Amino acid sequence: PNSQAIVIATKDPVLISLLKSNQRIIAQNMTNGIGYSDMVIGIDSPIIENSRVKRFDEMSTDTTEQTSRNKARNPRTGFGYDSAGNMVLITVDGRGTSNGVDLREFGYIMNDYGIVEGYNLDGGGATQAVLRFNGKLQYVNTPT
Repeated sequence: PNSQAIVIATKDPVLISLLKSNQRIIAQNMTNGIGYSDMVIGIDSPIIENSRVKRFDEMSTDTTEQTSRNKARNPRTGFGYDSAGNMVLITVDGRGTSNGVDLREFGYIMNDYGIVEGYNLDGGGATQAVLRFNGKLQYVNTPT
């Protein structure tokens, strides 16, 4: 039959163990009920729960990442919800125009904007925020 390359990127220790043991793995699409106009967001990690900024060790199960990624000062992009359920998007610059923030600092910034449930998305030099002003898309931060 057709031969296709499949890449699975995961931090899940159970899945990693299964992959290493050469067991047969069946992948199933579990997106039932998601419509064309629905929004789906893949998050990096929850950093605020019930208005509390998580500790570094609560943000990731990978101890290497706790040191290298969570504590490192980087540009960050994230979102969260305030107590009324409104979504708030936050971008912090870094590398050149500012020093960036670690994930706890990012969580405290989100708290200052009233976020009670907050999530880190992606970060690094590609972090960018774009808004539409008078019909034209414009950067509102300074990505590297």
